[in-house]
Amino acid sequence: MMVSSLGNFPDGITAAIGALGQILMAGAAVAGAVAAYMGLNTWKHQSRYDRDSGLARRLLLSLYRYREAIIALRSPFIFSSEAPERMTEEDKWSHGDKNRFLSNARVYERRWKSVASTRSELHAVLLEADATWGSELRNRFNRLFDLQAELNIEVSNSLDASDPALPEFQRRSAQEALRKSRTVMYELSSERDEFSREFGSVVKEIEDFLRPKVDAKS
Repeated sequence: MMVSSLGNFPDGITAAIGALGQILMAGAAVAGAVAAYMGLNTWKHQSRYDRDSGLARRLLLSLYRYREAIIALRSPFIFSSEAPERMTEEDKWSHGDKNRFLSNARVYERRWKSVASTRSELHAVLLEADATWGSELRNRFNRLFDLQAELNIEVSNSLDASDPALPEFQRRSAQEALRKSRTVMYELSSERDEFSREFGSVVKEIEDFLRPKVDAKS
C-alpha cells in the first residue's frame, strides 16, 4: 500500500525529514548571504576602481594642460599670433624701448593667464585627490608649484629690468637679482635646462602614481 501523506510515516522518519528540510533551508539562506556578500564586495571593488580610474585620468589631463602652459610660457620665441593688437612686427622694433617692453609684457601677461587657468583647473581636481588618496600626491604637486613660483620671480625680474618707466635703481635691482639666480625663464637645450629636467622628473613621479590607477583592471 502506498503512503499518501507525511503523517503516515513513523515519528522518527518524520522528524528526520523535517530536520533535513530545515538544514536545506538554512543552507540556502547561508548561500544567499554569501552570494550577496560577494556581490557587494565586487560592486564595492568596481565602484572604487571606477572612481580611482576616472579621477586619475582627469588629474593626468589637467597636469598635461598645466605642463603645456608652462612650456609655452618659457618659449624664447614670440609668435605673430601673440603680438598685441595694433602693434606690427615693425612697430615693435621701431618705436624704442617702451614699445618693445610693452610688447613683451603683454605677451607674458597672456602666457601667465594660460598658466593660471590650467593651474586653477588642476587645483580643483587635486582637492578631490586629496580627499581620496591623502597628501602623498599633493606633496609632489607642491614641488611643481615651487618651480612655477621660481619661474614667476624670474619673469617678473626680467620685465622690471627692461621697463623704461621704472627708476634706474629699481631696474638695477632686478638685474642684480637675475644675475644671482639660475636661468629658468627660457627653455634651453636639454643638457643645460635644469628647470625642464626637474619639472619633468616630478611629472614622471606623478605619472607613476596615477598610471596604475588608470590602467588597473576591475
